[in-house]
Amino acid sequence: MTPLATCVLLFQMRAPAEDLQSTLEQQRWALEVQMREMHERRARSQLVEQDREKQETAVRRYDFARKFNRLILLLQQFSDEYNSGKVNVKRVKAVQKAWRDLEREEGWFTTAKK
Repeated sequence: MTPLATCVLLFQMRAPAEDLQSTLEQQRWALEVQMREMHERRARSQLVEQDREKQETAVRRYDFARKFNRLILLLQQFSDEYNSGKVNVKRVKAVQKAWRDLEREEGWFTTAKK
């Protein structure tokens, strides 16, 4: 075989190997991109979950504070009426209802269930 033919054969044999190498590099790059996207999606979903938990906590705190403040207001009104010598049955029932509502509320200081 002539040296020219040998070179041509070597280049022909090397071309598929180089194509294979570039294909492998492309696949490796595509896999890396997919892995990065997967990690980013996981991080975003964790952030969304944390934001949702924070919002739920804020809503619970707001509801607890609202019910607590309502109970305090009704107790003050009942106390003022009682000190003036009157007892309003509707006010007593309102205080009882506000107290029950507050007891049912999931507050910050509830004990963990075993």
